[in-house]
Amino acid sequence: MENSVAIKLKIEDPVILESVYQTIAVEVGGIDIPRGNVSIKLTDNHLHLDIEAVDFVALRALSNSILRLVKISLEISETI
Repeated sequence: MENSVAIKLKIEDPVILESVYQTIAVEVGGIDIPRGNVSIKLTDNHLHLDIEAVDFVALRALSNSILRLVKISLEISETI
């Protein structure tokens, strides 16, 4: 795919990092994204998100959705 963005998030707490990773993995793995693709991985205390899409509009929408999920997951993890 022509359009892509790579996002690297540093999360110091390993429990929160794993929680966010699992949340995003379930969401990304459980749906078919016809106009894009998301891959995630963990390294040390970083969450890596690689987002690809067929066009810029799809890339923006998919990036916003994934980042919103990350934000919500972080907020929930910090309140527990």
